[in-house]
Formats: sequence, C-alpha cells, structure tokens
Amino acid sequence: MSPNNDPLKQGADQLLSRISRLLQQIQDSIAVDDEGWFKDLLCGILKSAIEDHRHMETGIRESVYLAAWAVRNILELKVITKYILSNQENAVDFRNDVLVDSKELNEAFTNAHKEGHKKLLSALTEMAEPDAQFKEILQMESDRGPQTAATDSETAVYKQLMSIYGIKENAKPKMSSDIARLIGEQEAFRPLFKICSKVMHRTALSIASTNAEGGLDEILPFLFSSAVGDLSEIYGAIDRQVQRNGIHPPAA
Repeated sequence: MSPNNDPLKQGADQLLSRISRLLQQIQDSIAVDDEGWFKDLLCGILKSAIEDHRHMETGIRESVYLAAWAVRNILELKVITKYILSNQENAVDFRNDVLVDSKELNEAFTNAHKEGHKKLLSALTEMAEPDAQFKEILQMESDRGPQTAATDSETAVYKQLMSIYGIKENAKPKMSSDIARLIGEQEAFRPLFKICSKVMHRTALSIASTNAEGGLDEILPFLFSSAVGDLSEIYGAIDRQVQRNGIHPPAA
C-alpha cells in the first residue's frame, strides 16, 4: 500500500514537511500575552496532525484498525480546525473545553478508583474465608477506602476555574460530530466517521474480519487518500490564518 514511488505517498510526504515548517514558524512567533493560548492551540493541532499521520502510516503497513483510528483522529482535527478559525468566539469556546475535559477526566478517575476498590474488597472477602491472613488485609483496605483525594482535589480546581471563566458546572465538551454540524460539514463528516468507527471498534464487523487474513485491507487506499485530503485542509486553513493575521485569534 502506497509505496515510496506512489504519487499520493510522495504528495503526503511533501505535505508533512510543509506542516512541520508551519509548526516551527508558529513556535518561533511571539504571541501577545493574552493570546498565547491561541498559539498553543494551533501548535497542538499541528503536532496532533503529524502524530496521527505517523500512526496512520504505521497502520497502513501493519494494522487496518490502527489506520482507521488515526484517520478518524485526522477527520476530527479537520473540523476542529475549521471551527476555531471561523471566529474568535468558537476558538475561545474550544479552549475552554480543556477545563471541562480535565474536570471530567478527574471525575472519571475518582469513580474508577471507587469501583476498583469495591472489586478489591469483594475479592479479599472471598480470599479471607479460607485464609485468615487476608482478613487483616481486608480490614486494612476497608479502613483505608478508595484513594480519591488527589483526583477529588484536581476536580475541585477545575470546577473553580470553570466558574471563573463563566462555564457551567454541568457543561459538556463538544463532540466532533456536533462541531461538524456547527460548521455545516455534517454530511461530509458522517460517512467517514462511521467507516472508521466500524473498523476501529470491536464491532461485529471488525471481529468477523479477524477470521480472514487482511479481511479489511481493501479499504486501506481509501483511508490513506481520505487522510491526506483532510491533512491538506488542516494545513491550508492554518497557513492562511497565519499568513493573513499572524497568530492572532480570528476576528470576533
């Protein structure tokens, strides 16, 4: 798939070189103090694009499931890029999702610790019946409780930051499908997103495909060309923004 003399592969390599140069240009730029977040956002998108392309190429060689995961990531990066570059309000809105994501991540760790502790106590209870040694361990773990102090503290910090930035405590980060709808690209977004999801998740299709060697490999050329097209759009949108306006956020 996509040997080195393939024109599309050569074009992808040239595109990645341009993305790397654009990333370096932005990193070398000096941002106004209160606009540094936008510089970081652009750099984060370009770094993610480079990393996802690398994963996609590995997947093309070794695993269609990895390739589909990387291609879906690139698709999501494309709609995010267009969303944040459409106006300043959108860019700020996406920036604020970092706080919501961080709060939700720490809440999830807390809940995972609690559920894991319940399972541990259950297992120790069973082992303590025939073995008295485990009774002491069971009592110690029962008294100790789930270790959630650190994640509870982090959750509180992010809730406070959300309050400072006027973000509702029950706010949810936007899903990529919502972002695609907001920029009017849902019809183009939905089919590729579904194709990648069907392949990368353990659906009935992906499980069945493991019984035939290379069962889904015929879709690899499609995945590769789709990713290159989306990477080109990401690069073009950010390059136009930087060349026209520097690293300032788009106009309100």
